[in-house]
Amino acid sequence: MTSLRPRDQLIFELLFAIKIGRNKPTWITNEIKTRWQVTSELLSRMMESGLIECTDVQKNERFLRKQYHITTKGNQVYESLKLTQGLAEYMQQKKLGGITVGE
Repeated sequence: MTSLRPRDQLIFELLFAIKIGRNKPTWITNEIKTRWQVTSELLSRMMESGLIECTDVQKNERFLRKQYHITTKGNQVYESLKLTQGLAEYMQQKKLGGITVGE
């Protein structure tokens, strides 16, 4: 999986997408703005890790649709990453050109 964004940021964005109701594969891909190959690999790894689960929903008699849901473990990881992202943004705002701004 190659991406310009750090893996933890992609995981955070994917968990957030599912949390706000973007739980279908195409919606997730569009929400986190990646290629399908990257999203698919990330979804597989997160299912193996127990962060998300997938269910098949009957659209009609011929088609099944996949929907993803966050597990309890996924919620814990989401909350941890949310704190980490907030701290990183805070630290970035405090630094201007390598000089730390005083309080």
